[in-house]
Amino acid sequence: SITSSEKNENSAFTKTLLGGNIFTFKEFFADKVYPWENKKYKAGNGIVFSNYSWSSISSNVFTFQNLQFKNQFTYGIYDLFGNATSTTGEDGLPMSYTWYNGSSLLTSATNNPGPYQHQNIYTHKLLVGLSNIKDPNGQDLKFIYDGFNRLKLGSDYQNNILSRYSYNYRNDRGNDISFTYSTYSSTPSSNTIQFQTQGSGEPGTTLIWDFGEGTVKENGLNSELKAYGAPGNYTVKLATRHPEYPTAVTSKIIRILPVPNAQITSPTSGTSRTVCGVSPTTCSVTIADGPYNYQWEYQYTANGTGNWQAFGTNSNTAVYNFVGVQSSSSSIRCKITDPAGNSRYSNYITVFHYCSGNPGGQNECPSGWTWNAQLGRCDPPAGYCAEGCVWNGTQCVCY
Repeated sequence: SITSSEKNENSAFTKTLLGGNIFTFKEFFADKVYPWENKKYKAGNGIVFSNYSWSSISSNVFTFQNLQFKNQFTYGIYDLFGNATSTTGEDGLPMSYTWYNGSSLLTSATNNPGPYQHQNIYTHKLLVGLSNIKDPNGQDLKFIYDGFNRLKLGSDYQNNILSRYSYNYRNDRGNDISFTYSTYSSTPSSNTIQFQTQGSGEPGTTLIWDFGEGTVKENGLNSELKAYGAPGNYTVKLATRHPEYPTAVTSKIIRILPVPNAQITSPTSGTSRTVCGVSPTTCSVTIADGPYNYQWEYQYTANGTGNWQAFGTNSNTAVYNFVGVQSSSSSIRCKITDPAGNSRYSNYITVFHYCSGNPGGQNECPSGWTWNAQLGRCDPPAGYCAEGCVWNGTQCVCY
């Protein structure tokens, strides 16, 4: 590249060369060519074009007026990733460079490596930008980014702000933070809700929580617990306040449900009887109004205490059918869960099962069965057997 001027001397135009640069490139690795030297023309007061010997390339040999140029910058060595690891400046002093893990992120630049070297150390926030420069005196120049990874502040080693950057967009919500909520405890008597912010926000952000029942908390935390004293719908708001951003408000409506109050009302415990599985027991539950889930469970206690087993459907009414071949009893209960995850078990009732007879008498025999006064029991119709038993023509044989 050249810089020239034209001037009129004695009514004649004269072209004068004022300056120029020659950039050369070198093959450092196979099929990889990188910059090598940058030479600057020593023009002084300039030279008339007609007196300048132009550079040329002949038979792959580059020829130029070397004495009229001086080295301004020379690249010494490159790494395998194409990063220069050493250079020499116009003053002849060498520079060395290190790079982060083969990337294009410079980690150090050392002037005149050795006992009298001057070194800058660079730290980066990956995929964001430069975060710190440590100069030869060990003092830091810091770069701070906002929640959108945009450069926000530049500060010195004493945290004095040297530069500040603001970004203004149309319909910008600024320092916006959302939140989630969940029940803090599965204890059914607890109406304590845990609120948790989503998003880090900018340094210096103040959180203002409005819990919707008259309580407002300034300088709130990212995680807050709130106990509500009564069921109802509450509008909870989270405002973010920052001197550099407009105030942003996020709100959500939460519903505090009545504590589940499960009580089996029919039948009364101990009054219901089944006869070898043909007399079903219907149990209903009375609860406070609300969109609850119901999980019915029974515990068969013929051979001691058994495990609780699920039966029935997600309804406040369930039909329990006993299947067995010996007199025993079962306990029945219902687990009520509200949408917030609060759960409570109902009271439980006991249902008695009679398979060898029915001490209640003839009037308690199921339809189709007959009262056996001699044996004092209800006998099933011919051919009837409980599950797990077969009719052999005379009686049920159970396995």
